[in-house]
Amino acid sequence: MTTPRTAYKVDCEHPGSEVAAETAAAMAAASVAFRPYDSKYSDLLLLHARQLFSFADTYRGRYDDSVHSVRKYYPSSSGYSDELLWAAAWLFEATDDKLYLNYVAQNAVLLGGTGWAVTEFSWDNKYAGLQVLLTKADYILGKNPKSMSYLVGYGWNYPTHVHHRGASVPSIFELPSAVGCIDGFDDWYVNKDGNPNVIEGALVGGPDVKDEFYDDRCKYEQTEPSMVGNAPLVGLFAALDGLEGDKGSEHKSAGPNPKPKVDSCFAEAAVEFVHTITNTWKYQGEDYYRHQVAVKNTCGERITYLKLKIENLAGLLWGLSQTQEKNMYELPPWLKVLEPGAGFVFVYIQGGPQAAVSVVAYH
Repeated sequence: MTTPRTAYKVDCEHPGSEVAAETAAAMAAASVAFRPYDSKYSDLLLLHARQLFSFADTYRGRYDDSVHSVRKYYPSSSGYSDELLWAAAWLFEATDDKLYLNYVAQNAVLLGGTGWAVTEFSWDNKYAGLQVLLTKADYILGKNPKSMSYLVGYGWNYPTHVHHRGASVPSIFELPSAVGCIDGFDDWYVNKDGNPNVIEGALVGGPDVKDEFYDDRCKYEQTEPSMVGNAPLVGLFAALDGLEGDKGSEHKSAGPNPKPKVDSCFAEAAVEFVHTITNTWKYQGEDYYRHQVAVKNTCGERITYLKLKIENLAGLLWGLSQTQEKNMYELPPWLKVLEPGAGFVFVYIQGGPQAAVSVVAYH
């Protein structure tokens, strides 16, 4: 990186209530997560969360009034009131101290926590988070009118012109000479080719209010993976993963893999499939359906390997791991064992009739 990375600060004379309160909220939330595993570190986080909240509330002021250079990119359009309420709410969650609950109750109207016509929840505006939190994991992963995964590398239809320098500039193995910041911008920013490097797991900015998405590196609002979008996604996916199935055990040397059972009649009897349509919507005159397939182990034995063939699949699928073979899928990585009578679900989206699912092998 050849461009300067200037550090800024907020203090009593140059306040930044948004930054301080947001950090207080993050530390309070982290203290809750660490409490069962490292109480000492959790206490330290909570101490600093209290200090930062006190600082943010005592020395009130917009951070972009103190650090003028951020106005162009991250202006504090909603002010700092929402962050103060957000921090107090998290501190109450972490401490059960009625002081913070009373702060929210007494300042909700004054600080705008009620009465706003809230249309967003973002790095800047936290009011929606104080009123309702809705996860949109399905939408991100492809349950949307364009059937596009906005998580790069996930699914078959994801952004390929990501606004990211490391993804856009060829690797040192293809381009051994050093590429400076200016050179990288001039040569690769407006390049129409797709990214030479897939930035796996990056969440891009996403579609506009009309669900339109332009896979264009120059449209950074839609194709840039930002920290404010990706950081909370880790927690969301971790929480969802925590609700699912057996996480397996510590790694052990498995030795030779047992030969899968491939008798088709017995294989079909070993697993039961139940297809249902859980949602439907119309896009550009066409009907789309969210298909859910419940898979149940009916063979009376533990299944540690399951290979499925899915034909007539035209849309996105999640809940299974795709193999190198065409139309072939295996158990997802979070599901190591399917106990007798146990089951799981996978989901796919497409128009028209349902896909055909069959068992190829299992053991």
